[in-house]
Amino acid sequence: LGYNASCTIAVTAVDTQNESFSGHLTVGGTSISVAMAGVTSGFTGCPVGYVPVPHSLPYTINDFCVGKYLASQSGGTGVSVATNIPWGNLTQAAAETACTNNGVNYDIISNAEWETVAQNVEQVGDNWSGGVVGSVGGLSGGTNNSYNSSTVAAIADDTQGCYLTGDTCSNLIWDSQRRTFTLSDGAVIWDLGGNVWEWMKDSNATVFGGAGDVNYFSQITSSNTTTTGTVGALTGTATYLFGPARNYLSLNTGNYGGLGYGYIGWNNGGIIRGGAYYNGNFSGIFAINLSYNLATSFPSLGFRCVYH
Repeated sequence: LGYNASCTIAVTAVDTQNESFSGHLTVGGTSISVAMAGVTSGFTGCPVGYVPVPHSLPYTINDFCVGKYLASQSGGTGVSVATNIPWGNLTQAAAETACTNNGVNYDIISNAEWETVAQNVEQVGDNWSGGVVGSVGGLSGGTNNSYNSSTVAAIADDTQGCYLTGDTCSNLIWDSQRRTFTLSDGAVIWDLGGNVWEWMKDSNATVFGGAGDVNYFSQITSSNTTTTGTVGALTGTATYLFGPARNYLSLNTGNYGGLGYGYIGWNNGGIIRGGAYYNGNFSGIFAINLSYNLATSFPSLGFRCVYH
């Protein structure tokens, strides 16, 4: 443009689907139409019904989009729509297919992606009683008090987090049954704990716990701090693979911090997370159940899709 020349560009149209933009480049008072296609960016936006999730090492290396709502049925495809009843009674393979039926770059959520979302939620004060991470009142667990006799739909209004729970709350007023969880980027996700169990993309072949069920969130025993297994691309203990980022061993009474319960004494293959509407204190964003095989299906076992 020459020495001391200056220019400005005014973008008039952006196509995030095709990663292109058009606009006008102004040089010395002269306006020139410009267009660029195939512009690569790290994170161009999420499909409708999905929210962005910041990546978190070692679980994820790229940002991704997660279904804001539990997957519901539209033909043979799992969609993220607030007002639909969650789609349950699918095997793990059927749930994964329902997600990939959305098209290229869609999949069912993996355990590593679940940990990314859950650990993000864990470290946002608004999700905790009193607005303080690690407070005795704990995290909200979602609808899990058996108020409902079956799974329930959400609502598009994120201020109504206690919708269909029998309790009263809002985005500003905390409640143990609040179904909405806020991420560090301000995005809101529904029913990460409670309502329905959710299939993971991965499978498991390790018995992490000792005899019976182990609540490793509050009282970690020697058996599951030393036992390691591999889930997806990650190898580690149950706490590393399924647990929170921080230590909450002091929250060892009541609802155990609302983190959830770990059924980790099985290696039947399947991994389900979050808990269901009837699970009480056993539900929560870190709830984990390894007792089912991949061919299991029941009405309160659903899934959630992601977009890469």
